[in-house]
This record gives sequence, structure tokens and C-alpha cells, in this order.
Amino acid sequence: MKNIVITIPLLMITSILLAQQRQVSDTLEIATFKIVKLVFETKIISDAFGSNVLEGEQSLDGRQLNLYSLESHFTSTNLQVETHDGFYNFYVRYSENPSEQFKIISPKIAVLQKSNYINKSDTTKVKKKDIDRGITLDNQPLGEQSDGPFSATCDRVLMKSKNLYGAHDMSDGVYFYGDAIFIHDDKIYLVIGINNTTDISYEIRSFGFIILEKEGLFKKESSEDRPKVPTYIHHKIERVERGANARMVVVFNKFTLQKGEQLFIRFSEDHGQRDQYFTLNHSQVNKVKYLK
Repeated sequence: MKNIVITIPLLMITSILLAQQRQVSDTLEIATFKIVKLVFETKIISDAFGSNVLEGEQSLDGRQLNLYSLESHFTSTNLQVETHDGFYNFYVRYSENPSEQFKIISPKIAVLQKSNYINKSDTTKVKKKDIDRGITLDNQPLGEQSDGPFSATCDRVLMKSKNLYGAHDMSDGVYFYGDAIFIHDDKIYLVIGINNTTDISYEIRSFGFIILEKEGLFKKESSEDRPKVPTYIHHKIERVERGANARMVVVFNKFTLQKGEQLFIRFSEDHGQRDQYFTLNHSQVNKVKYLK
């Protein structure tokens, strides 16, 4: 009788563990040496493959996993990924023609979400309190809007190649990104782009800039966060039509960031809820290239 009493709980625990192992965030189809790109909203901490038929590489910004198969016609396996916003488990099967070769992973499909952080970030974790504090920037003065003394330099900057990577927010079909950053005559020139892939035009109510201290899991909230006001905005974006791409140049007086600080850039939609943001870390700002 004692053996039965002990055995039943063990069987129950085993069943629960097996059920948890069968939890799947999503199904992926991959092919031999055909890359499937998985894009997460926060940086990847670790990934694990269920068998050696899979191979994958992370992008430089740590948010994208490029996945492919080393063998053809395998039965199935799984992929586990931990990011800053949760844990994901994917069922992976072979297909000669994968149904999706570029897949944006929503935090909603995570097996387990980490609720202490909101589900948007590029290279850093940003607390929701920081987002709420950024809302106060809606009435922030944005510098002169007409042609000014920096106009010619801004046109030169727009002709330069992209040199910012990992600074973007891609959700709701609207892609916000930092395209390039340069310094010239003690002014920092930041190129910001918006690519609207939806059929709904995107109208900007406001946008703002604030310097935040990067928040870790055990760091206290900083009281040193401060707005950053541009001196000039070139080709200010007010509306992006469906399927269109637009860029503008934001000019700041020269500044640098301490290690752990970040420049927080937030956009608010007029007559809509598609508010977006991305950040630049201290290295991206402090290692800015001189405009030649």
C-alpha cells in the first residue's frame, strides 16, 4: 500500500512535466540551407536546438535568429529561445518550401512571459515607467522647423550610407529606425526613418527625446533621466502615406552618454494607438563618426 501512495504522486509529477514539455509557442518550417529569419522584440539571451539537424546564428543586435537545416527530410525537432521578455518553444519540421522565411515573433506566443518589462526593446530593456515618463515629452519644443543654418549639412547627411544598426522598432506594420548618425561642427546629426508597410497612413502627433539610465534587473529607478531638445529638424515628418518611406534629420548640440545611459526616441500617432519607440545606447552615440 505504501508503494502505491508514493507511486501515484510521482506519476502525476511526470505527467505534468511531460505536458509542460509539449507546450509549443509556434510551428516553424525550415529547409536545407534556406534561411528562416526569426525576429524577436527583445534581445535573445540563449537558444537551444533539439537536435543537430538545426543550425542558427544571431544578428549583431541580438534580436534576430537566422535558422536553417543541415539535413533534409527529417521528421521533427524543437527550438527553445529565451529573450528578455520571455521563453519560447517552437515545433520545427522540414519543408522544401517554408511557408514563412521572415517571421516576427510576438511576445503573446511565449510559453512563459517575463511580466516585469514591457515587450519592446532593441538593445536594452526599458521599463514601462520610462515609457509613461516619455509621454510627457509630447509638448516638448522641437526646435526650428524651417530652413536654417544646418540645412545644407543635413542634405549631405541624407546622402550618406546607413551606419546605425539595431536601433529600430518594428511592429503594427510600421517600421521606425535610426538610419545614420554623424557629428559636424559640434552638432550631432541623427537620421530617423519611418517605413509604413500598412494600408493606413501614419500621422505623427508628437515625438520626443529623453536620456534614460539603462535599467537592469536589480537597478533602482534613476532620477537623472532628462529630456534632450533638438536645435533643428530637417524635413520633419508629419505624415507617412501607405506603402511609403520617409526620413528626417534631427540636429542636437554635441553630447555624450555615460556607460549604461541611452537616448530614448518616442513617436505618438495622431488619431491612433500605434505609438513606437527605439533607443540608442551610449556606444552608438559616443562613437559617432565625423561627417566628411
